[in-house]
Amino acid sequence: MIEDLKHAAAAERPAGPDGLDGLDETTIVVRAQDGDLAAFESLIDRYQRPLFRLAVRILRDRELAEDVLQDSLIAAWRKLPTLDQPGAVRTWLYRLLTFRCLDALRRRRDADPLDEERDSEDRGQGRDPAEVVEHREHWRQLHQAVGELPAQSRVCWILKEIDGLSYGEIAEVINQPVSTVRGRIARARQQLAERMASWR
Repeated sequence: MIEDLKHAAAAERPAGPDGLDGLDETTIVVRAQDGDLAAFESLIDRYQRPLFRLAVRILRDRELAEDVLQDSLIAAWRKLPTLDQPGAVRTWLYRLLTFRCLDALRRRRDADPLDEERDSEDRGQGRDPAEVVEHREHWRQLHQAVGELPAQSRVCWILKEIDGLSYGEIAEVINQPVSTVRGRIARARQQLAERMASWR
């Protein structure tokens, strides 16, 4: 993915000098806005994994998530000079990705079920086999329940509960009032609690 971005970026702007050690994120963003490809790669290194996880959770399709993430990062490189607040790059990147994920969902409403994440398998090593099986079944049920939430509620719940964004940050990401975010998350939590009642 980095190689694709290098080709896309190199066609538009020359890369600047490296030397990013010790720089804060805002300075790195400003350098990337000035066309420093190494600075942009540093941002990608920092955000690529959490953005990919978010895309997978929203789209429930790993291949589609890879495509949407790549498209989002290329768009981020091209639009980065328009970012007025370099310190807000995290929510800005989440917004770019989230809107592209929602667009992809609208185009493909019959998305395939989410593959169970390998992280949950790693967590099971060294534990009682029956406990591991139960843990995996709970994860499967949770993935299924989250996948059945309405798309907008799913996005808000994932951003809050999985990625740890604040209500205000989520409101910025989806361009809606905080009250709307709170309502969507509350409804999502209620639906999930009803679906997962058997865990108690």
